[in-house]
Amino acid sequence: MKKVIYIIVVLLLCSTGISQKKYSLYAPKDVIELAPKIALSQVGVREVGNNSGERVERYLASVGLKKGNPYCASGIYWSWATALDSLGYGLESMPLPRTGLAYGMYLYAKTHGKLSPYKAAIADCIDWRYPGKSSGHIEIIVKLGDNGWVNSVGFNSGGRTGRDGQGVHLQTRNIYLPLHRMQIMGLIGFKWKM
Repeated sequence: MKKVIYIIVVLLLCSTGISQKKYSLYAPKDVIELAPKIALSQVGVREVGNNSGERVERYLASVGLKKGNPYCASGIYWSWATALDSLGYGLESMPLPRTGLAYGMYLYAKTHGKLSPYKAAIADCIDWRYPGKSSGHIEIIVKLGDNGWVNSVGFNSGGRTGRDGQGVHLQTRNIYLPLHRMQIMGLIGFKWKM
């Protein structure tokens, strides 16, 4: 049944002209391997109040934001920055822009990355956006499944199904499907360089 639903959704997306894209940015291979592990280590972090708490504020500070702001993108940026630092690289090796805006990360990849086949990989980021708005959500892939299904780490997510929520959660998502009322923009991928 799951496979039938998947095929129907893909056919509907193709018939409506929505075509997701993947843009890949360059980064050191060991950083690409470590960043999703660091993100995964944050699963279980809970907010204290609304978009605040010691860890949440650390994610936000990594992109220059204060407590109370959404932190899905800043959590991903923090994971990459922590991986770079742990492996002795400077921020000049950072593939992502320093932003707390999920859609800003995708636009950066679109203008600075290389168009790649639309296939998920570990460390890819899935980006969604509300139609006609700059707000959305982003998560980092930590495990691959079949038919576009993946496990991802969602910073500022609401547990099993939510987006804006209580903390950092392990999610099950599909790289072809919308998230609530948000349309999927595509993937930010990473290619390693020596």
